[in-house]
Amino acid sequence: MNWYEHLYVGERISQDAGQIREQIEAGNYSRRVWLILLSSNGTDLFDIRPAPDLGKEYFREREMYVIGLAKNRDEAVSLIPQIAADYLSDGAVSRYIGEIRRSFRD
Repeated sequence: MNWYEHLYVGERISQDAGQIREQIEAGNYSRRVWLILLSSNGTDLFDIRPAPDLGKEYFREREMYVIGLAKNRDEAVSLIPQIAADYLSDGAVSRYIGEIRRSFRD
């Protein structure tokens, strides 16, 4: 699992984000938080998944790129416009997603 260095974090979990990340990295997916991931299908921009899903075989077998954490699905969805707005000024959200993907390779 790869974490974006400028992780987007919802207000409702901002104080616990470091601890939540550590728990997820340790394989403790019991905490009910949601992750914003770069899309695994190459068509969509993002996947929004509850942390317990990461314990399923499908997700354990895949390379994941976490760009955001949220307390619930609604908060995760509310972060998407912020992510897009941060890079809409140059008119290329998909280019920004490509930059995020490259940052994980560096």
